[in-house]
Amino acid sequence: MKNAHQVAALPWRQGKQGVEILLVTTRTTKRWVIPKGWPMVGMPDHDAAAQEAFEEAGVRGGISSAACGRYGYLKISEKGKARPVTVTVYPLFVDKELADWPERLERERRWISGSAACELAGEPELVSVLKNFVDHPPEVTTQPKVAKKSFWQKLLAMFR
Repeated sequence: MKNAHQVAALPWRQGKQGVEILLVTTRTTKRWVIPKGWPMVGMPDHDAAAQEAFEEAGVRGGISSAACGRYGYLKISEKGKARPVTVTVYPLFVDKELADWPERLERERRWISGSAACELAGEPELVSVLKNFVDHPPEVTTQPKVAKKSFWQKLLAMFR
């Protein structure tokens, strides 16, 4: 049987103690994982991964088009049948965390240190992807861009 393919976002930020990872719980078993889902028609895989991060974890940011790893797991269907799945993981530098998002009532999210994420993650092969990422994080050389105010916005602000 050929492996099915999913995409995932690895939401991260630079904390005071180093790299922090955002994990979410699965809907049914409540294991800790990263946001993942099926590829979306007409959308590059890394953008589909970013969409999953929004839907499952309520975060937005800069998604890399270059994968930082792959892992496999067995997806168990409602009928109990196991299907092998290969997941391609794309790092997502988080610059916005929303208070409300589509799956807010179905999942828990938690920012934790990279080392704690490796201990908490519910998929054994995911742990190796996380460990490699934490050991070799990308450099963040610039802060997320802030939109410049227009002339009219600046003028209006002077009268407030």
